[in-house]
Amino acid sequence: MECKKMAAVLCGAALCLALGACGTQEQAVSSAAPLPSSSSAVASMPEVPSSSAPEPAEKPSPSSVAASDFTLFDEGNLISQALKEDLDMAGSFSAIESAYGTALARWKRFVALAYKECLAVLPPDEKQLLETAQAQWEEELEKWAQEAYEGSAVPIEGSLGITQGLVDAYEDRARTLCRMKYSADGVMPSFEAAMEEPEAAG
Repeated sequence: MECKKMAAVLCGAALCLALGACGTQEQAVSSAAPLPSSSSAVASMPEVPSSSAPEPAEKPSPSSVAASDFTLFDEGNLISQALKEDLDMAGSFSAIESAYGTALARWKRFVALAYKECLAVLPPDEKQLLETAQAQWEEELEKWAQEAYEGSAVPIEGSLGITQGLVDAYEDRARTLCRMKYSADGVMPSFEAAMEEPEAAG
């Protein structure tokens, strides 16, 4: 009789242990973090921005900081507007080169004009500072262009990239000079004058 009781107790204990183990296993499975699906994993991946084509040469920075918020300059910027129109119509590499070459010539005329007009309206102390800054800017720009031409591995395409860099540098400088002039007397230098081709000396 005692043997049967002992066997019943042992069977009951074994049954409890088995049920306890099953409950623990179910709890562990239910508490585990769900694995992400392949679609959600792909959706959470950050987008890789497409890389733009590297420029043939690094653009020079102007001596003084350009005022990017000077809207009067952008509204009257006939040189960049004409360049965009020329590029839209360009059907060959030589036409693109010609468009940038024309724009560079116009920017050179405009910067010279804006610089001259700034000197005419600035007080003596600011005039002297501008003369020093302009000379330094021209020297740095010339040095950059010379080094860029000498280091250009592809002469034709490389020279176009250098011209583009010069166009950007002159535009930045023109913006700075225009803001300086406008702050002094409230008048913008004329883009129209720079658009006109200089008359050939006869």
